[in-house]
Amino acid sequence: MNRPLVVLTVSYAAGILIGGFAVIKASTALALAAFCFLAALVWYVRGWRGGRLVIVVLFVLTGLAASRLWLAGSETALLDYEGRRVTVTGWVAAEPDVREDRVFYLVKAREVSAGGERREISGTVRLVEKDPEQVRGYGDMLRATGLISRPASSGNPGLFDYRTYLERQGIKVTLFCRGRGAVERTGEYSANPLLKAVLTLKQRLAAGAAAGLPPAWARIVNGIVFGIQGPIDRDTRRAFSETGLVHVTQAVL
Repeated sequence: MNRPLVVLTVSYAAGILIGGFAVIKASTALALAAFCFLAALVWYVRGWRGGRLVIVVLFVLTGLAASRLWLAGSETALLDYEGRRVTVTGWVAAEPDVREDRVFYLVKAREVSAGGERREISGTVRLVEKDPEQVRGYGDMLRATGLISRPASSGNPGLFDYRTYLERQGIKVTLFCRGRGAVERTGEYSANPLLKAVLTLKQRLAAGAAAGLPPAWARIVNGIVFGIQGPIDRDTRRAFSETGLVHVTQAVL
């Protein structure tokens, strides 16, 4: 391999892509990857020829196993409530993604209520709150009422598949909430204290940039430095495009 890092990265990515279409259990994929790892280890110790191919296959199988594990981890009984209006209780497991008119939360569900019945549950939900009154933070316990849905699949080969994209993050359903009181903070979950401290510091620095800079430039700075997304006005976008720097704004679109 003249460029081993490139070859191994491509092999791993290929395994992930194959995992999105292959009909194979995660346990089987892991067993195959483990067997290939042992074969590569024996090859290395014995000094046999042709071991490079074994390593490439190992990275493909590792990507395949990772993909199948992500898809298996996205399974949740919340799928039983698809198309229904429910109330989900859970905690915010990642930094919220704040947009102009909505906020996206990654919520670890603990309980669901529908039709007067409550049920303990597990699974990850992508919560979308339209026109939020207040943005909640990492570790907050939420009670959210909205419509459960499953993202649509592209249906056409080669097009971006939003459903598969979320499933590879362990997310099978979305909860769309809108209206006053649709999302309520009920307490705080014992989340990672170090991560919480880092995210709090990040939010304060971003708020400082927003307070000290014109809105358009504050969005650009926060997008480049902190990865915080936000709308870019047309004039600013055109200026970046004309100077060949439009890629800089991609993080904040």
